[in-house]
Amino acid sequence: MLKIIIVDDELLLRTNIKLMVDWQSNGFELCAEATNGVEALSLIGLWNPAIIISDIRMPVMDGLQLSKEINEKFPHIKLIVLSNFDDFEYVRGTLKNGAIDYLLKHSLNEQVILESLERAKSHYYAQSSGVVNEKTQLETRSALKQKFLIGLLTGYIHHEAEAKGHIRALGLQMELTRIIPVILEIDHFQVLVAERGLREETILQFAIENVIEEVLEDHGNGVLSHVSGGRFVILFSFSAIRSAALLEEALRFVLTRIDLCLKRFVKLSASISIGMMCDRIANLPASYEKAIQSLSEKFYQGKNVLVRSGEKEAVRVKVLGISTNDEKNLLANLRLRDQEAVYSTLSAIFGKIKEEKIAQSSAKMMFNEMLGILSRVSKESMLDISKIYKDKESPFEKLTRLETLNEVQDWILLLYERTIIQLKESNKSKFSVHVKIGIDFVERFYHRNISLTHVADEIGWSANYFSSQFKDEVGIGFSEYLNDYRVGKAKAMIIQGEKDLKEIIRQCGFNNYPYFFQVFKRRTGMTPKSFMENNPS
Repeated sequence: MLKIIIVDDELLLRTNIKLMVDWQSNGFELCAEATNGVEALSLIGLWNPAIIISDIRMPVMDGLQLSKEINEKFPHIKLIVLSNFDDFEYVRGTLKNGAIDYLLKHSLNEQVILESLERAKSHYYAQSSGVVNEKTQLETRSALKQKFLIGLLTGYIHHEAEAKGHIRALGLQMELTRIIPVILEIDHFQVLVAERGLREETILQFAIENVIEEVLEDHGNGVLSHVSGGRFVILFSFSAIRSAALLEEALRFVLTRIDLCLKRFVKLSASISIGMMCDRIANLPASYEKAIQSLSEKFYQGKNVLVRSGEKEAVRVKVLGISTNDEKNLLANLRLRDQEAVYSTLSAIFGKIKEEKIAQSSAKMMFNEMLGILSRVSKESMLDISKIYKDKESPFEKLTRLETLNEVQDWILLLYERTIIQLKESNKSKFSVHVKIGIDFVERFYHRNISLTHVADEIGWSANYFSSQFKDEVGIGFSEYLNDYRVGKAKAMIIQGEKDLKEIIRQCGFNNYPYFFQVFKRRTGMTPKSFMENNPS
């Protein structure tokens, strides 16, 4: 267990801290108390603590002087300081002397104390493992800055005096008026992490922060913090700029620089969402939430997009999945191995998602249904599913990693293409080369006035010999196979919404309506008109 000493001249505060935390169950031992810095230094030799929790203002020796003594004589000890609103200049001094955290007395509770202790513990063990102290101090400042900015964005910190104190203590370049929150989300960050691993994620995050902070340092009015994963937030303050046009120009200029530097130095792009300007820090949480919501526009517009939450919000329509007609269409054309017709249907569905502004939740339901159709056809045709989904991750995991509608569309089109290729290979694998040529001929030229003689001439056989060979291998005669294929195409056209029988006859290669009527009824058991009535578009 890590030993802890509490240092404060107020008995009541020391008692409250002792009672707030179940020390032993959390891996800590509260070994001693002191009323000032001198007493604390005398106890260090006796108890050899890992962590000291100390007040800033105390008689004899205050917390600032104590932090200096600990930093010089006992650098392995981790110091957490306690302060009030008016102690932030002292807090800044303790941070320079190596303090790893500061806590406001009015906000103390078990969770706040334990979070700080866990941070101190990680720093203690990192230093014990030989990690350079200077690096640890940089990480400490970054963590404290992150805690402060997230406190602002969540509304946990909402008093201006408290916020100004944090800004002074951390030495941040920001004002508390005319603040604009900007979210940067690195495109395909999760994919990069999955490919490179956790260690590379940390290096990548560090590189991104360095690039952005160098740009912000030049402009002197923005503070950056990592939020989570590939998401970062910058708080810009434009208190000195009153002109809306000049403010917009200044903001665009710095964001363009950040975008270019990320692409140039870390080979990454980011999607950016600009929140609404806030004249009071109390308005920051609402502005930040709207900026997060606006970031969803990236799904529809593509990566490396820039959106503003101040613009008119898009109204997303909720639907219950793909239409029955589209589902029938996809199934029919997949079974016919008609890649062009499948692509046409899929493209129409994706076009509808974008044009009608369908909500992401509904769009994802539609994507899952498209995958379900693939699964259904694959099972009934006994296809090798591993040749369709070649990635190691499941299709549903893959779907969550795709960030834009265009990426999802390209991926699903690829899956359908692989399925059609397998269906064609499966259909022809049992046939001889010449019969395969005949089947290919039907699939390419069914809409023309073709016959068995045309195919026989194509492969250089006699019509009688080819007819006999085809029937032996396929099980039905060539003309019957051709009519079956044409009827399948006619059914697909009806399902797609085509109602003009003359057009269906023309496109499917039939010579006249009586013959089409006769073949269609023999193959389906119903007339073309009855089939239309049972499959309304």
